[in-house]
Amino acid sequence: MRIFSAFAGGYDFLTGQPIWRAHCASLAERFPAGDRLRVLDLGTGPGVSAIAIAGARPDLRIVGADTAPQMLRRARRSVDRLGLARRVELALADGARLPFVDGAFDVVTAHSFLYLVDDRDGVLAEARRVLAPGGRCVFLEPRARAGFAAVRPGLRTPRFGMSMLGWRVMSKLKGRFTEDTLRAIFEDAGFDVLDCAASLYGLGLVITASPREMRRPASPGPPRSTSP
Repeated sequence: MRIFSAFAGGYDFLTGQPIWRAHCASLAERFPAGDRLRVLDLGTGPGVSAIAIAGARPDLRIVGADTAPQMLRRARRSVDRLGLARRVELALADGARLPFVDGAFDVVTAHSFLYLVDDRDGVLAEARRVLAPGGRCVFLEPRARAGFAAVRPGLRTPRFGMSMLGWRVMSKLKGRFTEDTLRAIFEDAGFDVLDCAASLYGLGLVITASPREMRRPASPGPPRSTSP
């Protein structure tokens, strides 16, 4: 979205604070078991989410993807400054047309991303395509019917309060999810939902889902004899 390209500096400032980073890092708790997982972070923006996840799980290798060059330039500076260039790659890519081979990742994650895109079906189809067998999607999205009073404990940190206010305004314009609607979107896209729960002071929903196994049609068996 153009607004995020123009507002890259402000977005970096608002999200680059401890509460937001800690919540991004907590998504790694829902990743599948195993070492050296390959993770795709959609809508990585200035890299806050990818960097936080890398800090939580030093064994991971992460690709942060975004459509905004301005965001990725900021992400690159942060990745280089923190010495994470070997573990965190960055890619200019559209979530609905990913430039990766089938089964390239063990995890596809996104922090407040799906609600912004117009082609949600395309994004989830691509996420399913690039996931390896046994892989997972872990997404955080804005929750509908959540009272802003729930965020009061976080308002002691002004930058976090500002980020949540901006998030609520933007999500009111673009759309929020109930647990049922978020589950339905993933299930319709061919995923089995493992969990969907309130998070981030009740303002968000974290959904964990795995691609549904393809069910092959039953074998018709040997042809029946037509002999008398």
